[in-house]
Amino acid sequence: MSSVRSTIAVTVCAAIALVSCSTDGRTMQEPTPSQVAAISPGTTLTPQDDASIEQSAPLTLTAPWVNGAALDPRYSCDGEAFSPSLAWSAAPPETKAFGLVLTDRDRPEYIHWVITNIDPTVTTILENTNPTGAYVAENGEQKRDYAAPCPPSGSTHSYNITLYALSELIDTQKYSSASSITEQMKAVVLEVGTNDFTYSR
Repeated sequence: MSSVRSTIAVTVCAAIALVSCSTDGRTMQEPTPSQVAAISPGTTLTPQDDASIEQSAPLTLTAPWVNGAALDPRYSCDGEAFSPSLAWSAAPPETKAFGLVLTDRDRPEYIHWVITNIDPTVTTILENTNPTGAYVAENGEQKRDYAAPCPPSGSTHSYNITLYALSELIDTQKYSSASSITEQMKAVVLEVGTNDFTYSR
């Protein structure tokens, strides 16, 4: 019984001490402007943080059509069969070159357009041209050029253009075919930008 009383007494004393500390008659003062200014919010971004956010923006690829839309016939076998103009932006700063691949999802074995070692300062390709100094692999027609989409009559095919930002140049002496170049670009890719379209005949 005496131990219980001792415990109660200790508890009461502790409570009294706590109350006396929190109600000692003193009042809290509002912080001065200088004290507030000295506190740095934890979420403040430094200039380096801002730069890293800009650099992390996704690689974008722009074509003459809205992503996912139908191809203008001028870029197909039913029109002029011109390669489209393309533009891109926001590549990682360590990019050493760009690569480009046009694929028919419904006929992936056919090569439409494969380019590598595009100068890293280049951000556009003009209509019906290949980038100066870049390596263009043979397409499905055994030409080092663009092969216009040309699905069978009465069908619709889905296509994809992929732009690769590469961490190094591709050795085109060692990897010269369109398929080997594509695989090698995938092995050294930093970031990709894509654009999809369809074409019906």
